Amino acid sequence: MPRNGGLDRGFGYIAGLPKVRNGHFYMRQYTPDSGHSALYDIDADSATHRLIADIGRPDMAFVIDNQGTPRFATGVDPQDQPILLRADDNGHWSPMAEALRVRWRPFAFSRDGTRVFGYRADGGPASLVVSDANGADQTLLASDATYSVDDLQWTNRPAEPFAARLGPGRPRMQFFAGGPEAELYKALSAALPGRYVDFIDYSSDGDRVLLRLYSDRDAGGWYLFDRKETEYGRNYLQRVIGRDDADLVAHSPTALAGRITVPVLLVHGEEDQRAPFAPAKAMLAALEKSGNRPEWMAVPKEGHGFYNDDNNIAFYRQLETFLARHLGTAPASTASSGAAP
Repeated sequence: MPRNGGLDRGFGYIAGLPKVRNGHFYMRQYTPDSGHSALYDIDADSATHRLIADIGRPDMAFVIDNQGTPRFATGVDPQDQPILLRADDNGHWSPMAEALRVRWRPFAFSRDGTRVFGYRADGGPASLVVSDANGADQTLLASDATYSVDDLQWTNRPAEPFAARLGPGRPRMQFFAGGPEAELYKALSAALPGRYVDFIDYSSDGDRVLLRLYSDRDAGGWYLFDRKETEYGRNYLQRVIGRDDADLVAHSPTALAGRITVPVLLVHGEEDQRAPFAPAKAMLAALEKSGNRPEWMAVPKEGHGFYNDDNNIAFYRQLETFLARHLGTAPASTASSGAAP
C-alpha cells in the first residue's frame, strides 16, 4: 500500500522513470544506520511512496524492467569485490554465477523486455554488450582498446541505447542501432562539425528533444529541438520554393548578384544554423565579382540573431552608419566604422 508518511532519513538517488510518464519515479535509498538498500516507487503528485525492493546490503544500484519490477542489483562488498544479485518473480534475491558477477554489469532492458544491456570487462576496458535476461548469449555492441564504454546516446522511452562514444579526447561515435533518434543524431552531428551532440531527454510524443552541444573550446549550451516544426518548415519550403535544382540555382541571390546596383550591407553570425554562414560568404564573393563590393560584418559565436549585447550594439552602429552614408550625412564618430575589409 502507498504510504503518506515521510521516508526514513538517508541518501536518495533517482533510479529511473516508468515506461510511460505517470507522475511517478523510482528512487533508491541508502540509510547508513540500517545497512540496507531500498527502492521506492514515488508518486510525485500525491507525495506517496511504495517500497518495491529492500536488500540487506548498503549502496546497491537497481535495474528495473519496463513493468516497473526490479530485476537486478549491483554493488561491491567490503573487499571491493563486485556483487550481482537477481530477483525472481516473487521478489527473492539471489547471487548470480561467479563468472557473470566478476565480468558483467547489467543496467537496462530492451524495449520488448527480452534482452538486457550491460557492460562486460574481460581484464581490460569495459565493453557494451546485449544479452538474454540470464546474462547469456552476449553480443558485443561497442568496445575500445583503451577506453571503457560508458557514454551512451538513448532513444525516447522505453529507452534503449543506439550509440556509444569511444575513446578519450575528440568524440568518436559508434552506432549499433537505427531508428529516428539515431538518424536525427547523425544529421545534427553532420550539421555541427566540431561539436559534441548529447541527447538528454525527449517529450512524451518524441517531437521535442532536449540536447546539449559543446566542444573543447566551448562549455556549451542547452537546446530544445522541435523535430515536428523542423519537418513542417522543410515541407513548407519545398511547397513554396520548389524542388527543381536548376530553377533554384538560376533564381538564387548569388546568381542574380549582377542585377543588384544599390549599396549592400551584409551582416551574418558565423554560427547561424538557420541561414548558414557559407551562403553569406558566397553572396559576398558574388557581389564583389559583379563590381558592387558590399559592406561586410561577420560575427564569430553568433547565430540567427545576435545574443551578445556588445555585438548587437556594434551591429546597430554599423547599420546606422551605413544608412546615414547612403541616405544622409553619416555621424562623424561612426562614419568610418563600417568599411568592408
